Amino acid sequence: GCPAQHRQWRPMVNALQIGTHLSPEDIGELQAQSARILEDPICDVEVAKVPNFIVAREGPAWDQRSVVDKAVWLVTERFSEKRDTVNRLTDLVLDRLQDEELRLLFRLDQGFNHTMYFMTIHAWLLHRRLILEGKEGYRIDDDLFESCWACTKQWMQVKKVKEFRFSAELRNTQEYMFTLMLSLDDTLDRADILAARMQLVLWANVYSGEPSRNAHFIVLLTKYILRQLSMILQLPAESVMEGRFKWADFQVTAVSKEKLEKRKALMKVYPYKLPVRRGDAVE
Repeated sequence: GCPAQHRQWRPMVNALQIGTHLSPEDIGELQAQSARILEDPICDVEVAKVPNFIVAREGPAWDQRSVVDKAVWLVTERFSEKRDTVNRLTDLVLDRLQDEELRLLFRLDQGFNHTMYFMTIHAWLLHRRLILEGKEGYRIDDDLFESCWACTKQWMQVKKVKEFRFSAELRNTQEYMFTLMLSLDDTLDRADILAARMQLVLWANVYSGEPSRNAHFIVLLTKYILRQLSMILQLPAESVMEGRFKWADFQVTAVSKEKLEKRKALMKVYPYKLPVRRGDAVE
């Protein structure tokens, strides 16, 4: 997109982010774009298909355990099981960062900024579901974000951020992460303009307003997030609180393997490689 396009849409983005009044014309355009996005069936996961994304638990479910087994779990395994849940949820987030094809589809390079934003999107999706489970959900949510901060610090070490700048850079990064998450939260206020608001939030934050706001890969990322949100909000509490599910992937036939290879060749190359698996050592 050209600078004139950026100037044209920046006031609407600013209004969305700081909660100022949107004109009736803005609302009308957001409603129309939301309708266009939601016409694509990939944005939604049908109730009947949700079980396809649940990972079966080994051993009996909680309501099938004996009184003795429940008592033993409460005394000896409760905290280790919570840790295991956080690890599984962290792995779910990091799994997305390892998916090169997905990143190429959304034109997210292997650099720090795009990796951090892609991690934040998936942490936000999990956050939106976990907070529905009350106090215990909030606890797991807090621990998940601690895992995300640990990844961020590790990536900053790989980037060789100077020691005297480290704390300031970490705070700056956290501000960007929270800005994205709060902006995504705000998109949920109105269903009729949700999809278009989300598209603008991604354009302004993840892509820094550089490409056209209607670039196909930004629209596709919007649809992807809506699909994951649809699936995760329908998951049963046990699957969420144990981290036993997988992402709702879908086939994208509009972008060929050849086109992805060409896109990969044009991606910016960085002088570092970020570790995107839990437990990876910093080189």
